[in-house]
Parts: sequence; C-alpha cells; structure tokens
Amino acid sequence: MTTKVKYGKKLISYRSLLNAMSEPAFCTDTSFIIQSWNEASEKIFGLTEDQVMDHYLFSLIDFAIVGGALAQVLESIHVTGHWVGITVVVYPNGKELSIQVSIDPIYDVNGHLIGYVSVSKDITETVEAKGSLTALQKMFTAFMDHSPTLTWIIDDEGYCHFFNDLYLKTFHLDHSVIGKHASQLFPKEIVDPYLENNAIVFQTDQPLEFIETAVGPDGKKIILKVLKFPLDLPGMKKYLGGVAINITKEVEKQEQLSLINERFRLVNKATSDHIWDWDIVADRIVTDGFEEAENERKNWHSLEESLGEVNVKDRERIKESLHKAIADKGRQYWEEEYSALDGKGSYKTVIDKGYIIRNASGKAMRMIGAQHDITELKVLQHRLLEQEKNRQREIVKAVIDAQEKERHEIAHELHDNVNQLLTTCKLQLEAAEHYANDETYLSRISSYVQSIINEIRSISHQLNPANIGTIGLIPTIDDIVSKINAAGKLAIAFDYKKIKANERFDKDIELIIFRIIQEQIQNIIKHAAAKQASIALEKNQSKLYLSIEDDGKGFDLSVTKKGLGLTNIINRAEYFGGEVEINTSLGKGCKVLVTLPL
Repeated sequence: MTTKVKYGKKLISYRSLLNAMSEPAFCTDTSFIIQSWNEASEKIFGLTEDQVMDHYLFSLIDFAIVGGALAQVLESIHVTGHWVGITVVVYPNGKELSIQVSIDPIYDVNGHLIGYVSVSKDITETVEAKGSLTALQKMFTAFMDHSPTLTWIIDDEGYCHFFNDLYLKTFHLDHSVIGKHASQLFPKEIVDPYLENNAIVFQTDQPLEFIETAVGPDGKKIILKVLKFPLDLPGMKKYLGGVAINITKEVEKQEQLSLINERFRLVNKATSDHIWDWDIVADRIVTDGFEEAENERKNWHSLEESLGEVNVKDRERIKESLHKAIADKGRQYWEEEYSALDGKGSYKTVIDKGYIIRNASGKAMRMIGAQHDITELKVLQHRLLEQEKNRQREIVKAVIDAQEKERHEIAHELHDNVNQLLTTCKLQLEAAEHYANDETYLSRISSYVQSIINEIRSISHQLNPANIGTIGLIPTIDDIVSKINAAGKLAIAFDYKKIKANERFDKDIELIIFRIIQEQIQNIIKHAAAKQASIALEKNQSKLYLSIEDDGKGFDLSVTKKGLGLTNIINRAEYFGGEVEINTSLGKGCKVLVTLPL
C-alpha cells in the first residue's frame, strides 16, 4: 500500500519523529542518500547517524536480498514506488540478522517525490524458529524450478514477484521481468481477464480454478488450467500464488474429436448409409457418432442387440463372419450382404462394410463401418434381369423369324425359279425323245441347266458369302453394288473413306456389316420405291461407322413398327455392342446409321 507522507521541511529535520518509532527507520533522498537515521537503526545496524549521513544506503551495509537482487529492488521501487522484502544483514563478526524491510515514497506538499522512508523489523528469531530462511528460499526456488507446472506470485496491483523457470522458458522471459506489471509482459486482451480472475480470488480469499489463455513467443494461443490462491505474506500488500498446466494439446484434441463427431453426425444425416462405430473391447456399437448423458436416449448397443435386427436366416452367418474377421490378425476389411429390419418393421437388403482397427500386436480393438441399403438396387437388378430375359427371348424369336424368312425365300426361289426351270427341262427332254434328230431341244436343255446352276449359285452366295473370307469386305460390297447397278432398277453409290480396299477387319465384324447392308438393300428394293441409294463406310481408332441412305418414300417411325429387316439389323448391331440410329419420315427417304466397336 502506497502512503503519501507530505513533508514541508528537509528530510533531515524528521529525526525526532523517526526516533519516536520503536522500529529501525531512516529517510533517504530520491538517490538513496541517507538524510535521517533513528536510534533504533543505530542499534540494529551498528552504525551511528554521523557514520551514515549523506552516504549511499546500499554501500553501508553488507546485506543480501532474499529471493532477489538489488537491481530487482530498485526496479520495483522505480516502477511501483515501494518495495517490501527480506534482507539478511551480515556483520563484521559474521553474525547474520534477518530483517524485514519496507520502503515507501515521501512527497512534498505539492505532491513531488522528495525521498523514501524505510522501516525495518528484526525477524531473525522468527526465521530461526522456522529454520534458515535462506535454505528455505533455496528449497522453494529449487522445488518450483523443477515443478512440471507453471508457478508465479503476483500482488493485488498486478505486479509480478516470482516466476519459476518453466514459466520463464514457456514465454521466453528472464528474471528482469520480476517487479514489472503484467500489462508490460502480455497483451491487453490476455491481461484484463487474467487480472479480473485475480480480483475474484482476492475478494473471496479462497483458492479458485480457471481456464485462461496466454500468447506464446510464436504468437500462438496457449490454453492453461489455472489454480490461483491467496498468500498470507507480511506487509500491507496482498499476494496471490498461481499454478498452471498447459492443456493446449488436450483442448485441441478435444476440439478435433468434437469436429470428428460433428462430421460423423452430419455424414449420418447427409448419406443414406447407416454409419456405425464398434468398440470391440467394450462391446459398444455407437450409431450416432457421440455419447449422450446417462439419462438420455441410449445411442449404443451391444453386438447381440445389433444382431437382433438381422433376419434370423442370416443372423448366425453374420455373427460367425464378424468373429472370423476379428480373429484373423492379417485382415483389415469385413463385408457381408444380408437382410435386416428397417425403422418401419420391414426387412431390407443391405451391404455392410467395416474397417478393422488393430493394436500393435494385431488384436482387433475397433471397427468402423457403413451399412448401405441396396433393396431398391436388388429390385432394379431383378427388373433388369427380367428385361434381359425378355430381350433374349426377342432375339431368339427374331433369329427364328429370320431363319424362317430365309427358308421361305429359299423355298420361293427354288419353287419359282429352279423348279420352273427343272419342269421346263423335263418337258424339253420329253420333246427330244420324239424328235431325236432335232438338236434344238438339247441346246435349250443345256441352257436351262446352266440357268439352274447360276440360280443355285446365287442362292448359295446369299446364304454364305464366301467372297468376304477370300477377297475381303470392301471388294464383296463392291460386287453386290455392281450387280444391283447392272440390273438397272436401283443406282447405288459406295464410298469407303479412310479405308483401304484390301483392309481387313475382324471376320465377325465383316460378316455383320455385309449382312446389314444385304438386309437394308433388300428392304430398299422391296419397300422403298427408291431410285438412288448410297452406302458409306468410315472408321476411326475405335469405331466403324456404316451409313445406308435412300431417296425412297420413307415411313413414319412413330406409326410404323420396325419390320423383321430393321429388327434383324438392330439385333445384329447390339449383339456386338453397337448402336443403330434410323432417320426417316414420309416422302423423305430413310437413313440407317450403324456404329460398331472395333
């Protein structure tokens, strides 16, 4: 506590006032030059007033300051205007006295500092009764410096009186900060709440715990768990001791854990998957990502409880599968498909996947997983399977229809052409028997037989285009186009861009291209009433493109169903992973685009 003592006379004139005091007391000017010295000072320090007057205080006596140094004392007086502490005075004969000293400022009537007054008290007996004060101070300092906690002492005005080594190292401070105000060491936003908490301790006079923040030398925030307690020290001032541990990493881990849990909850909300976390050791399966209070809804289950939701026909299999995965030290993943109850009491089909976390010895400690509802997927798969079966049935039917069509056409060709020629040959042979000398009949028979041979060869080529395997795709298409053009009913142009005439492709691709061209040309001749048509064949590195276009009457795709010819074209292309696009309308011809993978 700082008391302004107003004097109007010189400091030396207060000797009578000081002599009236029972405690040793003296006055100095602002430079610590002694101006007054009472009789009690003479007795305790062994020096008369004449010996000390006008001398520098700290050069007269051999002394040591307990727990500090002279520079710290002077700094404290300079900053705060006062100092309270203990000194050990050493006499020439070796005797030591422990003296409690207080130094306070003296002001004149105008409030100007004119010096200091010091009052001392011999506390040697007290110190000796408790043991050597110096030894205790050393023990205290050694203990505090080896403490794993941050420790300090501060007064009720915010001036610092002690820091242990760990405190100084943590904040990159040194002993020169002793005696300084806390605001000189740390930012205002740190100091203000720090001092507010100190005030609470001083007001309650009880030890209290706080969570406080500080700033390290690197500018990063440090979080401290602090115990502050009042200290019963001599003097007018109040002191507070503090002990703190750095909990920054623990708080950061807790924040990370909270963030992970929050993400866990959000993922659970955002995804259709049912996420779970199984503590194998404790046998607790958490489904919401966080632990709730005991009186709240239970959000965890044991394995047996969780298996209760699994369809009874799958339950033992899943249980056995889990235990087998856990027992296998080299295994990290688990996955099973089974039927389980949903929230509405119905069974759903799920895929359950888990990741196994093991300790250093390979023991399974935890498993984190996600249960994905695939019920709709199973329904879709069933539908697709049925659609594929129907598609296969359609393809088989189309193949059978195509075979029946070919058989019908062969029968028609044999009946209308070959059979008529054979009948004519028979009639000519009968006529030749009556006219044996007339070679005209034999000549006609020979001509008819040749026509029969040509007709059968034509039918054979349509059924089995041997030319493809012999001369290749491009020449074979050229041959068909040439024959049709020679008939004069339809003019066909064939263009094969970026393809060499002798270039070969996979034999199945060549055959399917030939059959598609053959099928569509027949469609054009029979149904399109076209005068001109074009065939174009192109390729790139991965695909082959076929275009067949005519200027015939066209048709409305939305009204007219695809006939057997177009259906055969589509089925052939799709069988090889290709696509077919048909562009047509009434009066505007038809264009068939086929894309096949190479």
